[in-house]
Amino acid sequence: MLDLGPLHKKVEEHIQRISDNPDILLSSTALNATGALDGLKWERPGAVTAIQAMKGNLPHLSAVISAFLASAIETWKHFTTEFTPGGIIDGATDCEKELTWVPATNDANESILGVL
Repeated sequence: MLDLGPLHKKVEEHIQRISDNPDILLSSTALNATGALDGLKWERPGAVTAIQAMKGNLPHLSAVISAFLASAIETWKHFTTEFTPGGIIDGATDCEKELTWVPATNDANESILGVL
């Protein structure tokens, strides 16, 4: 988990690009190479196609997506400050990171909760 700083930055940049230009997702010529975070095929291509088809009936969709993502970026930055250059985790040595190892997911906790 402590080495995820570059991924957090990539997510932030991706969200910012889409917030600045929602057509990255909404255009009928949108490409998964630029619209998907990993650039791989759409996980749900039917959902993307359906939203693109409905776009004409949703005149405020671009503005809503842009506003939502602009707010999401602020929250993302708030929860990832320790990963920013000069932040607590960014400044930690490899040895310090190893000593404070934390799993990258909360799966163990969520699995126990799911059993309950």
